[in-house]
Order: sequence, then structure tokens, then C-alpha cells
Amino acid sequence: MRRHSVAVPTENPTRPDFVVEVQLRHFRIITWPRVKYFPRVLESEIYCSRNDTVKELIYRICSTSEFDNMSPDKNGEEMANLCRIWKLEGEETFSDVRESLDSEQVPISVSGQVLEPYQLISDANIADSEVLILEWKIAIEKDCKFPFAYDPKPNARKNRF
Repeated sequence: MRRHSVAVPTENPTRPDFVVEVQLRHFRIITWPRVKYFPRVLESEIYCSRNDTVKELIYRICSTSEFDNMSPDKNGEEMANLCRIWKLEGEETFSDVRESLDSEQVPISVSGQVLEPYQLISDANIADSEVLILEWKIAIEKDCKFPFAYDPKPNARKNRF
């Protein structure tokens, strides 16, 4: 059995001890949609601490060597500012999300939930091995009305074609 661990400082300032987390959270990540600065769909797995925030998870993903190879002109922090993470809900699948992409009608409603950047992984209600979508901005201009292609909402109806 594979074991993963990370040292996390305790909140007690008088003791410099560390808590060792031996069972990290495991997630499957899919990058979507293809954009000029990241032209490939990447499916990957990542482990992170329950005490990490969503923002730290995004930074960890964007700092991997796979991302460096795809976008050598941007560092991990720059890449992390160009995306967000959300999870699918209900009967929605990644295939449904992929097939619903229509550049003429954005944002596209999907059944999902955007994870807030400062939300702790332990509070995000994500199952181990659950698929998370790392969605790239389709427009990087600051005044863009719809920087993302999708509009995940918990009560959105599944798109039928």
C-alpha cells in the first residue's frame, strides 16, 4: 500500500512540533477547455493535504512539470491566476461538459459547484478520487464580462442534445 505524508505545522506557537498527515486527499483533475496558452486537455491525479486551500491546490497543480512543459512562458503562479476549479454535481459527466462547449453561447450552464479559493479542502465536500475540472479562462482581459466558458450551478439542469 502506497503511503503519502506531509508535515503540517501545529497551531500551538509554544511547541514547534509537527503533525504528520499520512493519508492525503486524492483527486483526478481534468483541464478544460483548450485555450491558446494551454492547448491540450490534461488528465492527471494529485494528492493534497486536507488543510490546503483550493487556491493552494490550484497552485500545486499549475506548478507541476506537465504544466511547465505546456506553457514555458508562464510560471505556476501566473497559470494559477488563469483558472478555477469546480466539481460536477448530479448526473453531469465530463463528456456532457465537453460536448456542451459552444463558443457562440457563453457562459454555458452546467450542474456543478465552483470551489472558492480560500475554502479548505476538508470543507469542500469532495469525495476521494472525484473528478475536478480545472477550467481555463477563455478571455484574459480584465474587463471581460464572461472570462470562463461555463457557469456551474448546483441546480442547473443537465444539457440534453
